Parts: sequence; structure tokens; C-alpha cells
Amino acid sequence: MYNRYPLFRLSLLLGLTVFSLTPALAVSAQEKSIGPLEIIDSNVGSAGAAPKKFVDLLESKDLSNFRGYQTEEIGSGWDIDGKQLVFDGSGDGDIITKETYDNFELQVEWSISEGGNSGILFRVALGDDQPYLSGPEFQVLDDSKHEDGKSELTAAGALYGLYPATGKVLRPVGSWNKSRIKVEGDRVQHFLNGVKVVDVQSDSDDWNAQLGKSKFKSWEKFNKTINGHIAFQNHGSEVKFRNIRIKRIQSGDDSDDEGAKKGDQKPAEPPADGPLGLPSRGGVRPGQPIK
Repeated sequence: MYNRYPLFRLSLLLGLTVFSLTPALAVSAQEKSIGPLEIIDSNVGSAGAAPKKFVDLLESKDLSNFRGYQTEEIGSGWDIDGKQLVFDGSGDGDIITKETYDNFELQVEWSISEGGNSGILFRVALGDDQPYLSGPEFQVLDDSKHEDGKSELTAAGALYGLYPATGKVLRPVGSWNKSRIKVEGDRVQHFLNGVKVVDVQSDSDDWNAQLGKSKFKSWEKFNKTINGHIAFQNHGSEVKFRNIRIKRIQSGDDSDDEGAKKGDQKPAEPPADGPLGLPSRGGVRPGQPIK
């Protein structure tokens, strides 16, 4: 029998083929235009930004990340024992980081000798007789045996001479105390053994009032340095530091309560999810806090 519709059947077949391929072609075009889905590390502030990583200043098991305060040469008494920074109580001079830091988070463990005194100073400028003439101090102390332990303003964990360490838990001499210092802009926070013990604004009326009652009130360079060194103090006492880890932070970093006592932390809200339950582009799921 003569087929009167060959062209019609051929057109119908071609139409069905094109219709079936259209979704795949559309998806391929979309993928080409937006690129593959990005997997953003939880330690990265935003897509394309450098990861916020802690740097272990004792990883090299030497003093290559440090120098003396008065000179490049490190004073006698300071040494490395394994991955511990040790001062034997003799010698002279403080030790400081070679690099300078403006906004940062420092984590460190310390062990003080009986009746001992030391400190960790930050935003320290060069050119003075002592680092404490410019840099505020996290007090390292044996509260039970040293004279400074009688005042909350000069006891362990305090922002020395200005603010006490409130609600602190101090481990006994010979034990390791975990400390954390976070400085961002004018905000200064001290943590001691997981508890936030100091949280102040150095541009506030209260700060100025405390400063006016302290010995620092006439020190021209005190707390005036924005980008300074970290100093570990020689105060004539045996002291050990370990796990000295530091990272630079950007303004707006919301990790200020990380490691604080239970009840201080505010849970991070997850970002809005995109299609298929994946994080939306530019968002990240909250990571685990650093221990």
C-alpha cells in the first residue's frame, strides 16, 4: 500500500528526539554558566579567602620564631626543651615573636614555678627599656605564694593592673594552665582553663577610668601600638610555655566565646541550604570548635 505520509512520520520522530534531549542540554548549559558546586572549608571566612589557620610557634623545636627584646639575640636563660619554651630563672631579657600582630588569637599553656611570676604581653613596640611600657599583660603567677596574688588586679589571668580575672579556675603549681588571648580592634579577652575571665574595650570610658587609677596613666606608649610583638616575660622565675599557637583574625570573627565555659557560648546558626540540601553558594556549615 502506498504510504502517503513519509515526511509527516519523519518530522514527528525528529520532534520527539529533540524534546527528550532538551532537559539534559539545559542542565549542561547551566553547569557551564555557573561552574561546579563549591565545597567551602569551614575554616575559610568566605569563598576564595585564605584559611584561618593557627601557626605553632614551636613546631620547629627551636627559637627561630623568636628574638630578644633589646637585641636580635635571645638572652641567656631561654631555651627549648622538646616543644616547650623554658626560662630557667637566670639570665636577662624578655623574648618576643619576630612577627608582629594586630588582630589575633593566641593559645598557650604555661606552668609556673613555686612563688613564680611571669607574663604574656601583646601589641608590644620596640625601642623601650621594657616591653611592658607599651604592651598590656596577661599575668602568669603562682597566686598562692607570690605577693601579687594578694590583689585581683595582679593575680593570674588578670589584665595586669587594670582588670581582674573574674570567675577563674587556676590549676596548682606544677600543673599546666591553658590560656587564650584574643585581641580584635579595641576588644581584649582573656580565657583561663576554658573560662572567659576578662572582656574589655580599651576605648571605653571604663577603661579610661581604670587606666587613670593605674601606674600606666602617664606612660605615653602604653596600649598605643596597633601592630606589635608578643612577649614572654623574664621576671626572675622558672616558667615553661608549650603549645604556643597563634592565628591572625579578621574583623567580625565571631569565635570570641570559643572555649568559654558552658552557658557563655551562643550556638552558630546554620546557613540557608540550597537545592538538594547542600549549603547555598557562599555559605558554610559551622565547623567544630578548636580544642
